[in-house]
Amino acid sequence: FYYYLQEDLWLSAFPIGTEWENIDKIKEFNWNFENLEKALEEGGKLYGKTVYVFGSTEPQLLNVDGESKIVLIPVVVAVDCPFPPSDKIGINSVQRENEEIVPMRAMKMAWVPYVPLEDRLSRIDSLKTKIFTLGCTQRRSALKHLKEERVKKLYAT
Repeated sequence: FYYYLQEDLWLSAFPIGTEWENIDKIKEFNWNFENLEKALEEGGKLYGKTVYVFGSTEPQLLNVDGESKIVLIPVVVAVDCPFPPSDKIGINSVQRENEEIVPMRAMKMAWVPYVPLEDRLSRIDSLKTKIFTLGCTQRRSALKHLKEERVKKLYAT
């Protein structure tokens, strides 16, 4: 299984704290997380271990093709742990007075098994995966129907 890891592993992990309208901007550059893939392959430090992967972004003002541009640099965290790190999410931002801790399911998030591209049409329960990514089932199309406070919470997780 690990030998067939796809380059999309890091993209499968929901980028917490990234505004929905900016999520596609992560794909503007060809980011390389080969070090993560190698760590999970046979002989790597994380091979055969139960790993939980989540992401975020770090906005940076960079010179791109002679222009100053805000670039969302992806950050990926892999946690080697026999059980899920948490089923809660902290919500905080500079606009909020207090941090709020809520169950992940209240934000439509969960730890989901990572399924490589070539196995995506298979039955997930038949795969013997030990890699889980933070997934979010909130659909972008539904954001326009949510109250503004709820949408802000999604950005601040």
